[in-house]
Amino acid sequence: MHFNHCFHSIQITLCISDTGMYKGSLCLYYFMDTETYDQVALNSETVGDALKFVKENEMCKICSHNGSVFSVEPPLFVELEITETEPGFKGDTATGASKPATVETGATVAVPLFVNQGDKIKIDTRTGEYLSRA
Repeated sequence: MHFNHCFHSIQITLCISDTGMYKGSLCLYYFMDTETYDQVALNSETVGDALKFVKENEMCKICSHNGSVFSVEPPLFVELEITETEPGFKGDTATGASKPATVETGATVAVPLFVNQGDKIKIDTRTGEYLSRA
């Protein structure tokens, strides 16, 4: 895939399937341009932690210069389901108190005590912070 845009972000779709990531010394993430259907594979070094809150088929931006990708930008906010956390109790509203929760992408987020497994939450991908229930 050749990008002719100088320091321009191109919106694409993340296409990772269960077999779409190759394990071993090199992990590849596959992306598809939603307008041209061109595909590009990026290694885990290029992607970094940018996709820790991104599910399959989410819209992301690829930033490139002279055809060389230098970063991947996830959406600013995502809504994800909590797959694992300690149970919350009604009335758990202590100011500032939080507990760890694992979301469906495998990332861990600090959430308020009243949030439960199965709840959908909104996360700021820039900071990794819980914003609200979705």
